[in-house]
Amino acid sequence: MYVLEAHVLDKLCTLVVALLETRIPHELVAFVFLCKHFYALEKVGHDLFIRPVANRAMRGIHKSNAENRHFFDYDKASSTDIAVSVTGDNSVPAPVVLYLRPFEGLHEIAVFAGACELFIFCKDYDKCVSCGMCLVNCPFGAIVDKGQIFQLITAMKKKKKVIAIVAPAFVGQFGPKASPEKLTAAMKKLGFADVVEVAIGADLCSIEEAKDFMREVPEHQPFMATSCCPAWSVMAKKLFPTLAPYISMALTPMVLTARMLKKDDPDACIAFIGPCAAKKLEASRRTIRSDVDFVLTFEELMGMFNAKGVTFEDITDEEKVDLCEGTGDGRGFAVSGGVAKAVADVIHKLDPEREVKVVSAQGLKDCRKLLTLAKAGKYDGYLLEGMACPGGCVAGAGTLQAVEKSTALVNKYVKDAPLQNSLDSKYEINLDLITESHDDK
Repeated sequence: MYVLEAHVLDKLCTLVVALLETRIPHELVAFVFLCKHFYALEKVGHDLFIRPVANRAMRGIHKSNAENRHFFDYDKASSTDIAVSVTGDNSVPAPVVLYLRPFEGLHEIAVFAGACELFIFCKDYDKCVSCGMCLVNCPFGAIVDKGQIFQLITAMKKKKKVIAIVAPAFVGQFGPKASPEKLTAAMKKLGFADVVEVAIGADLCSIEEAKDFMREVPEHQPFMATSCCPAWSVMAKKLFPTLAPYISMALTPMVLTARMLKKDDPDACIAFIGPCAAKKLEASRRTIRSDVDFVLTFEELMGMFNAKGVTFEDITDEEKVDLCEGTGDGRGFAVSGGVAKAVADVIHKLDPEREVKVVSAQGLKDCRKLLTLAKAGKYDGYLLEGMACPGGCVAGAGTLQAVEKSTALVNKYVKDAPLQNSLDSKYEINLDLITESHDDK
């Protein structure tokens, strides 16, 4: 193997930072390399370099039936790969690999420097909905979404107040020792000022969509589709433009939570932490970019934990903080069927006599079928729920655990909530204050 000297590695990091500053649309930079550089850790352990990126860069060659995902075996890398190990303990190589090969119509040029990935590719962006499934299914781990690790850590180093809002799918993502009560303490060790459940925003979204449904269906429109999954919403508008008016205009849980916090503290920076790649696109929209400053996936957050050396085992009982302000229905947004259930539960509480017919789809293929049938009039009077990821948010491109395991843990978290119906949320009184007309959803 060739050896990449330390000074060359440092220059490569400088190049990565420069690329970040240019804001090139297709420039993609991974997380752990940047975490390590900007946290300025003294020890650069090769195992630490590789472990966090293993969830993504080791998804090729072998397929795990349990998780239905791919894992790359470096020992079986093809002869067309140019592998370079970082100076140091070569028993655990941190490869720099140049990929130049076709894959399902994509032509990839990816560079791996430890955990640093740059990716340039050609694709039909007119059809892309940013669901992130290409990240999960690329057998070479060559596709990576654009990250904001650098910007986030820079904000922390400038002593800005950064509040993390965490999607309900977080339960179980960071290992068996990472209980919900330990999450706040662990994230404060990274530099976050506070941690808030996005389940609060999910409760407000349920209430808003329930009221929309009761007002609009069937008097003004044949059915209503939920709006919290941005990839589903974008797909519906791109492929079925005539159905776009029937998608709820309710703000998503991420935006509702962020706006609520910014109403109280306008100078705070809001970082959404979740399973979803499409949230990065959503947060960049004109009407939302002032609400959400950063979007990170669970995978990127895990990279931060590893780079900073934060372990959940070290969190003491005195440091634990309960995340208990979201209702069970709000937490249930993380799994397929959970959004429609939450909305229907609110409707039933507001109007016990009203029948609510619900149908849900998971995965873009089934979502497309659902909308095709809805367009044909098969679901008039229904509430339609679509989730781009099979299984719901727990199967997002930025997740770390098997879908079945995550679903079971989220369901338990739902049952453990002190309140179950979104309408019981104490934040319901804030809904009118934080919602406003928007047309860039």
